[in-house]
Amino acid sequence: MSVRVALLAVLVLCGTACHAPPGKGAASPGGLVVAAGATRLQLDSGHSEVLVLVYGAGSLARLGHNHAIAIADLQGELWIAQDLRRSVFSLQFPVAAMRLDDRALRAQQGSGFQEVLTDEDIDGTRTHMLDTALLDALHYPTIALRSEGIEPAGSAWVAHTAVQVRAYTGHIDVPVKLEQAAGQVVLSGGSRSATRSSA
Repeated sequence: MSVRVALLAVLVLCGTACHAPPGKGAASPGGLVVAAGATRLQLDSGHSEVLVLVYGAGSLARLGHNHAIAIADLQGELWIAQDLRRSVFSLQFPVAAMRLDDRALRAQQGSGFQEVLTDEDIDGTRTHMLDTALLDALHYPTIALRSEGIEPAGSAWVAHTAVQVRAYTGHIDVPVKLEQAAGQVVLSGGSRSATRSSA
């Protein structure tokens, strides 16, 4: 059955005194190539959230449920360069920290999420999702995202992003807005995409 995925994120990052050393750039602990003079911002996981909405599609959609997945225990960093196009970021979270089909969260999504799922439904879906046939949380405990380029798009930006799940890497373009306040940067955005079909 094919599925459609919507990803919505609000990330709050706090400034630190860490700067890349002078030169052509340096590698951060996350493997990002950082522009000289860029400022490092650390993700504030307590005030950040990522929501993934999974919709059934195709001829078998009526046999499944739409799912709302909240991401917890986020870790990440953003290096802001003077030329924003040279800024880079990374984000990762434990697969086991995903919260599946919280009832209050489902109710907030409106149409397509009105069906009330039982505890058995939720537990069964979560077990299947973490099992070796899908995410294989035992052998691949982390999902990671990193930037492949950032470019302006009107009054906003598009972040070309690599997403690593298990041993596979996918690529999505995420429109984002960047707002700066005292000591903080807030990134918000979302993307809708279709995944490959599976049996």
